[in-house]
Amino acid sequence: MLVNFSENEREFFKKIICDYNIRADGRDTLSIRSLEIKPEIIPSCFSSLKIKLVDSNKEILFAIKADLLRIKSPAALEGIEFASISIDSMNKIENLKLKIEIEEFIRNLILAKIDKNIFFVKNENKEITDFYWKLYIDVFIFDTIKISYLQVISLGIKQALLNLKLPKLIFFKNEISGVSEFDLIENYKDVSETDKEVNLPFEAIPDILVFSLMNNVLYVDPSDEEEAISNSIIIASKIDKKLESIQSIGSAVDLNRIFDVTNIIKNFSL
Repeated sequence: MLVNFSENEREFFKKIICDYNIRADGRDTLSIRSLEIKPEIIPSCFSSLKIKLVDSNKEILFAIKADLLRIKSPAALEGIEFASISIDSMNKIENLKLKIEIEEFIRNLILAKIDKNIFFVKNENKEITDFYWKLYIDVFIFDTIKISYLQVISLGIKQALLNLKLPKLIFFKNEISGVSEFDLIENYKDVSETDKEVNLPFEAIPDILVFSLMNNVLYVDPSDEEEAISNSIIIASKIDKKLESIQSIGSAVDLNRIFDVTNIIKNFSL
């Protein structure tokens, strides 16, 4: 939650938004901010994109790189981290706790829901090998890190994952050592460009929705001002119309309001 507003500023924004039903950027209560998405802006990454918040001209950059690793033993599978996330900003990160909190939200609400089996590479016989991809997701905000960016960040990560293209591999047995080895299929002639890359089969990546609750009214994708004067920030995740989780930051939310949020989330489309 933002804490750098004076009490007079809080009351001013609360009166404008709640009493006159006018959001600072003109949206209605259930409209997200206007966004522009530009993909594939960093050639050295396996996936990248930039999201621009049109009204404020703020930008967020997303980049995904990957390492091909090999599992040492079945017992080591439980401790494997298949995807990591790091969020940074152009400004000095004074609120390190908030940075860690947002990263943790995304790990728990998005990354933890993804089927781990898709990260393992399959050979030509469609058999799972002991090689797997580990993804490194980097998010850079051209502004200060704040909870009000959580919904936009999660949307960008989902789109970057869906756009992800990894190099296709070919497996073979080393005739001398008998060890299973691999090579990039792009090193072989007569391979079309489309056959040189592979997408991970992400079947269901959750959407994260963020609501500001003020005077019993819900505002989706809150702005800085709305975050600062909220009674609570409600964070939910869903897949299609199925609610995965819901939690609040700030004052307690009554059960009737949670019921309202649940119905809104189920029918909300990004």
